[in-house]
Amino acid sequence: FLVRGGEVNVDESTDIVVTDKFVTEKAPRTAVGVLEGGGIGLFSVDGEESRDEGADLYEFSGLIKEVGFVAAINLDGGGSQTVVKDGEVVNEPHCNDVDTICEREVGAITCLRDP
Repeated sequence: FLVRGGEVNVDESTDIVVTDKFVTEKAPRTAVGVLEGGGIGLFSVDGEESRDEGADLYEFSGLIKEVGFVAAINLDGGGSQTVVKDGEVVNEPHCNDVDTICEREVGAITCLRDP
């Protein structure tokens, strides 16, 4: 968990080694979680690892908490992160750590929709 019980949980998460580059590098990141009030949400931060842009895992967890998530887990980020709303790409995905903005093929997606 990045956020658990309404608090940042990176240091307590058993599957994260806090000294790993994955935790400390600035990168595009995506999470899914439960919001105050019980709703489910997705949250993304754009970035580019090769240019040291984006959020490290601590910054990302803090942002998630700040916008109202009480529990959240990390999903795949990096170059495979493409955010689509109403059929339109609304972020700036990058391919293979180069400056080109593009959508990259992925093996799975996470989708939320209003009932």
